[in-house]
Amino acid sequence: MSKVKDWFITMLMDTKSKEKYIIEKITDDGTKARKLLDYKLKHKEISSDEFDKSTATLNEEPYIRVVSLEMDPTSPSAGYFELDFNEHFVEYLANSGYEGVEPDEIVDNWFNDLCQNIVMEGLEDSEGITKSVDSSSKEGLIIQKLKTDDGNAEYS
Repeated sequence: MSKVKDWFITMLMDTKSKEKYIIEKITDDGTKARKLLDYKLKHKEISSDEFDKSTATLNEEPYIRVVSLEMDPTSPSAGYFELDFNEHFVEYLANSGYEGVEPDEIVDNWFNDLCQNIVMEGLEDSEGITKSVDSSSKEGLIIQKLKTDDGNAEYS
């Protein structure tokens, strides 16, 4: 009797409403949530970024995305990143040794490490030797380590 009732109800609906009605009848919560995400993306109720984050969260996978990068027009080295992440990313960082009271603090600690590592890679010479930086100067003068023929090093 229920199939006849469902058939009759869906005959009166437009295509979009039929799709949603069929999804609402799904009893498995995981399948229902995935189908609902597909539906929302298809009908532009969510963005592809929201879809990706929700899908990763449903799959219990870490998710991180750079939402925006803002720079100070008068000082290009000043600015900030806005990040979007899920709880599985925070859990992944916590399991990797990052600490913090709030999720934002854990992600900030990771992001600071990431940025420091990028800077340090940029300070290596062609032989992989890390250069020093004189941070007392406004420009952050890079001090290069040069190997001499006698096996010593000079800094300039």
